[in-house]
Amino acid sequence: MAKELHVDLIDLNQRSMDFFSRKGKDYVTVNYFMNLPAGVYEAYPDGQHDNTHFQPAGAKEVARMVFEGLKQINSNKLN
Repeated sequence: MAKELHVDLIDLNQRSMDFFSRKGKDYVTVNYFMNLPAGVYEAYPDGQHDNTHFQPAGAKEVARMVFEGLKQINSNKLN
């Protein structure tokens, strides 16, 4: 779609897959996604298993990926 519309693209899907793969499934599952143990958080008494939504650390990493993508786009335009 980006090519068809002649707009810049940050392939966040690929960037996040590469980044999370380097970190490892176990680390990412515990530290970046909303996988929470039972009995720890009042709002999630039974815990939660969610590999879609981010904890703050995961959201920060995705925001960093977007920032890096924007820097790359700007750098490419200057060259």
